[in-house]
Amino acid sequence: MCGRYGSWSAGPVLAEAFGASPAPECDALPPSWNLAPGSDVRVVVERAAAGAPGRTHRELRAARWGLLPSWAKDPRRGARTFNARSETAASRPTFREAMRSFRIVLPADCYYEWLADGARKRPFAVSAADGGPLALAGLASWWRVPAAGPGGAGRSDGVSGSRAVGGMNEADGACGAVGSGGADGTDGLGGPGGPGGADDAGRPGGPGGMGWAGFPDGSGRAARGRATTSGRSGDVGVPSAGVRPGAALHRHDGALWLLTCTVLTRQAGEDLAWLHHREPVVLDRREVAAWLDPDMRDGAAAARLLGAPHPELVWHEVGPEVGSTRSEGPQLAAPLAPGGPVTS
Repeated sequence: MCGRYGSWSAGPVLAEAFGASPAPECDALPPSWNLAPGSDVRVVVERAAAGAPGRTHRELRAARWGLLPSWAKDPRRGARTFNARSETAASRPTFREAMRSFRIVLPADCYYEWLADGARKRPFAVSAADGGPLALAGLASWWRVPAAGPGGAGRSDGVSGSRAVGGMNEADGACGAVGSGGADGTDGLGGPGGPGGADDAGRPGGPGGMGWAGFPDGSGRAARGRATTSGRSGDVGVPSAGVRPGAALHRHDGALWLLTCTVLTRQAGEDLAWLHHREPVVLDRREVAAWLDPDMRDGAAAARLLGAPHPELVWHEVGPEVGSTRSEGPQLAAPLAPGGPVTS
């Protein structure tokens, strides 16, 4: 299970670790020690290089955490699809197209998991033993944002919204992103196939001719600045209710597209089964190239890459403040002092 993580390494550090070029929209994403579903997060993507057969280009991009398949009607669906079971993602309608053609990596400096200790929940931070960023295996999908009607939301506050709004899924007060019912059940939410088999990963001929190359306007610019409802060419239309502006929004032919993502999970290994029965799939960095390979279009074959042992991990208990999506700062990932409080 992965419902909260930290990603505070600077762009150049991630660029070197993953051999990726940072896209301009990543400048809008501040370091965070407490990313929750609904946040705009950095992801590593790889695509065929335009005009260079056989060559690929790897980039750091911004995506909203909570996958929306192209056929989804309600953006709130993303609140339940921030995790996907690696064992079934290749066959579930929500995730199978992304498993075939839109695999990503989410860089993380640590992820948080809550240990059930009787009636209490104790948060732990899990990180790489070598101190470098973790490579969380994930999936992505483009989702077209319905435009607001005349007299809609008017001006917005631009791109800052990289944080989850309103404490999403914080009902349990401890492991806020998990919520009731267990997030890993989200792979059972798939509905009917998308109209016309729309390829939300889009290679080739995704929505509006947007290839997986495909950051919609071809330049890599996010839909930034003030949103309007004027409908004039070049304006960023106000998203429909439930979709806030942010770095993960992109503009293409007068429409807004939201890049969304999910973290893949699997049965916990022996080293971490004491903490939780599920764990995010952490790739060895040597496996990243095979996972991202845009020429591999077999979802079942991609799933087989996820069974390898994860790299060496370390963990320590942290304070209960990380349970609130409103908390932020490096103190959240710091080891809890002996005898310190535990989450209730």
